[in-house]
Amino acid sequence: MKKNLSAGIFYGSVWGMLEATLGYLLHFVSDFIPGISSFIMFPIGFSIMFRAYRKSSELQTVLICGITAAAIKLVNFFLPVSNILKIVNPSISIVMESIAVLLVIFFAVQKGRKLNPLDIAAMTFGWRTVYLIYLSILRTFPLKLELLSKGTSAVYKFWITDSIANIIIISTALMIFYVLKKENSSKKAEPNFLYASIAFFIAISTQLIFSVI
Repeated sequence: MKKNLSAGIFYGSVWGMLEATLGYLLHFVSDFIPGISSFIMFPIGFSIMFRAYRKSSELQTVLICGITAAAIKLVNFFLPVSNILKIVNPSISIVMESIAVLLVIFFAVQKGRKLNPLDIAAMTFGWRTVYLIYLSILRTFPLKLELLSKGTSAVYKFWITDSIANIIIISTALMIFYVLKKENSSKKAEPNFLYASIAFFIAISTQLIFSVI
C-alpha cells in the first residue's frame, strides 16, 4: 500500500505541476487556438495515470494520482478568489477523469486485453457527460457556471468536439505504445515516499506561484 501511495502522490504531483504550468500557458494560447487546453490536458492526465498504474499494477494508484492532482488545485483556496467554483470545478473534473480511467483499466487492462478506441471513447465521453450532469445540477442554484454561461455551442464543443479530439490523441498514442511493446518493458524503480513528498511540495509551490502571476 505504501508503494501505491508513493507512486500515486508522485505522479499526481507531476500532473498537478503540468496543470499549473502547461495549463496556464495554454490558457493564453487558447485566444488564438480555441479549445487547445481541453484537447491536450486530458490526454496528458490519462498518460500520467496510465503510467502510474503500470508502475504499481494497482487500481488505487490511479485514484490516488487523481486525488493528489485535484488537491493541488485546491491550494488556491489560500488566495483571494471571487468565484470558488473556478477552484472547485477543475478539481472535481480531475477526480472524475481519474475514476473514468480507473474503470476503463478495470474492465479492460485487468481483464488481460489492450485498450482500444471504444474503451477510450467510453472513458472520454463518460467523464464529460457526468461532469455536464454535475453542472446541470449546480445550475439549479444561483451560481455562475463558466462553461454553461458560454452557451450551447460551448457545451457541445466540450462534450463532442473535445471528446473526439481526445479519443484521436489518446488512441494514437496507445497504438504507438503497443506497437513499441512498451507494456512489456521491465519496470523501473518506483518513486519512494521521499521523492513523492518532494514532488508534492514542488507542485503546490508551482500552483501558488502561477496562480498569482
